[in-house]
Amino acid sequence: MAGHGSAAAQETIAIRGTVVNGTTDGELGDPLQVLLLVTDADGGLLSTGQTMVDGDGGFVLDDVPRTEDGVYALRVNYDGVPYEKSLSLHEARDEVVLTVYETTQDGSQVRVTRQIMVIAGADGGEREVSAIEFVQLTNDGDRTLLPDLSNPTTFLRFALPPLATELSVRSSPSLSGGDILSIGTGFAVTSPVPPGEHSVEFSFRFPYEGNSLSYRQSLPQGADVYQVLLPQDLEQVRVRPLSPASPVSIEESEFLVWEERGIGRGQGVQLELTNLPQPSLASRLWDAITGEVFWQVAIPSVVGAALAVLLLVGVLRRPRSGPSLVAAGGGEIDVNLARREGLVREVAALDDEFQGGTLPEDEYLRQRDALLSRIRGISETADDAAGEPQ
Repeated sequence: MAGHGSAAAQETIAIRGTVVNGTTDGELGDPLQVLLLVTDADGGLLSTGQTMVDGDGGFVLDDVPRTEDGVYALRVNYDGVPYEKSLSLHEARDEVVLTVYETTQDGSQVRVTRQIMVIAGADGGEREVSAIEFVQLTNDGDRTLLPDLSNPTTFLRFALPPLATELSVRSSPSLSGGDILSIGTGFAVTSPVPPGEHSVEFSFRFPYEGNSLSYRQSLPQGADVYQVLLPQDLEQVRVRPLSPASPVSIEESEFLVWEERGIGRGQGVQLELTNLPQPSLASRLWDAITGEVFWQVAIPSVVGAALAVLLLVGVLRRPRSGPSLVAAGGGEIDVNLARREGLVREVAALDDEFQGGTLPEDEYLRQRDALLSRIRGISETADDAAGEPQ
């Protein structure tokens, strides 16, 4: 037993176990070596060890440091695949079984039981969505899927929305020894996939234009259940062609659920997110007027239009000492400014409500026309006062 630290003066234990082949009619074949890493509660290395497996698959590791809160990690490599098991002190004192498997490059035995995309947030100003996907998958066979690096179809593959950025990928410890590769419209995980259940999670951001986004959500491994979860403050968003399901609670937050079941391998869905958040009216106007096109093209074409009215009543809130689109000369304009700005804010809120899908179009147009009429009335009063002799 090779060691580090103060193992010599420390109480020790012996770890006994067996390596078995979990593939039907599989045999262990060549002699195998079992490796051991012992770490403390903080992940610091306490000791290492190694031993050979006997003809019956048995092994013994003597003089292993005893640690109450540490971890005993056993590892054996078989047919190019590492198999690991992490044990507590209590588990290390029992007979340990390490299972290895023969390999295959037939990916059809791996299926996704559940894939969930959680929309963490949507920034209307930046028109960008933040999301994280959780994938639960299982290898139902009795052989480990060992990807062929010359054949991408043997990898675990996952799709991303168009122009996705800031990708971060994590997988369960059972998926080790592989890489993350960019492939097609997403990425691939080249880790071997032993029989049993595993998980992959990945976060990313993606942009959208207008108030919707449509893209093909490819599901190379299929999915027994595919879901999109939305926080309640995005309840106006619709996810087609998925169907609404019962809401769920995650860490005391309620999420709305859209789902589809029984998606076959390689089928995927043409996902469409609609009613995504938009910038507020003030934000949209500010973005518009700070663009060169607005000053060259828009200003000459909006005379008499509602946008011109909003500009004239000071929605831009430019400093009085700076350039202004408002004609000089009326004290009444200052007196009525607060009333006009209040009405302008009502128009902006009304626009946001309509775009969010919570206000019928006929009611929206009726209320908006009434507000604009009141704004024009205040402006005309101010203009009359400005034209009176001083």
